[in-house]
Amino acid sequence: MLTRYSKQFLILAFSAILTLIIIRNTALVDALVSIESSMEAVRVIICLCLLFLIESTNDQRQIYTPLLLGISALYLGNLLNLLDDFYDLDQPQLALIEDLFETAGLISVLVGVTLWAQHHRNQIKHLLKLSRVDPLTGLLNRRAAIATIMEYVKEYTIDSGNGNHKSSGETEKSVHCVMILDLDHFKGVNDTLGHDAGDKLLCDISSLLQQQSQNDCIIARWGGEEFLVYHRANSKEECLDLALSLKYKICHHPFSYDTTPIKVTVSIGVSTYSAEEFSLFEAIKHADTALYQAKAAGRDYVQMAQ
Repeated sequence: MLTRYSKQFLILAFSAILTLIIIRNTALVDALVSIESSMEAVRVIICLCLLFLIESTNDQRQIYTPLLLGISALYLGNLLNLLDDFYDLDQPQLALIEDLFETAGLISVLVGVTLWAQHHRNQIKHLLKLSRVDPLTGLLNRRAAIATIMEYVKEYTIDSGNGNHKSSGETEKSVHCVMILDLDHFKGVNDTLGHDAGDKLLCDISSLLQQQSQNDCIIARWGGEEFLVYHRANSKEECLDLALSLKYKICHHPFSYDTTPIKVTVSIGVSTYSAEEFSLFEAIKHADTALYQAKAAGRDYVQMAQ
């Protein structure tokens, strides 16, 4: 503990020596119990408490340093004020030093608090990102995907009702498409090459999906070796074309781990709905059913929901 609070104890030792030097051969005055003196004493105690409490920020040096310097300066400035009240020192130079300590301390504390607030804002943003993003692939996780798609559909519905579209072509994209992709025999990759190979394959698949999907696609890691793709299209045929294109790209991509090639195929279940009939959870349910049908058909297959 002494090592942890060594800086604080050093400041206390310095302040004790400073006090002895200042009050040497100086007598107390009647202001000892005045309200002003009591407030000065309270401020000194508060600064002392803060001096030790800020140790919890020691791992953030850019925050800790200005707080330590600022609170130390405030502590010394208030201590000098307290001694001045108790002993009626009446020294203009000392009053100037008190003001300098307190002003510099306030500025330094302001800098520290600003940095602390920025640090916590960044932490909150980071935690929000972690709550939305799959840590392995960097794609949206299941919860974030649902929220993002629902918000996207809501905005599109409002824009459609107001007639706010960028072009006549965009108004035709009235088909909502949900695909669930499942890597065939993924367990075999983990069993033969190890989980690191499986993790790398999932990351490679994620990158490929992002590269091959269109700009208005929402892609998520749905769980395990499953991925979800949401797309708004002009027709059901366009949705099927996209699914077939993704299957082809994955099947013919040269995946590998170290020097070992990995042959990958994928089964895809696809459900499509018109804008008027679209329900995300129903679309996911039907896409999932179609996925199981694709697997039952021998895998490496695209199945449209009935």
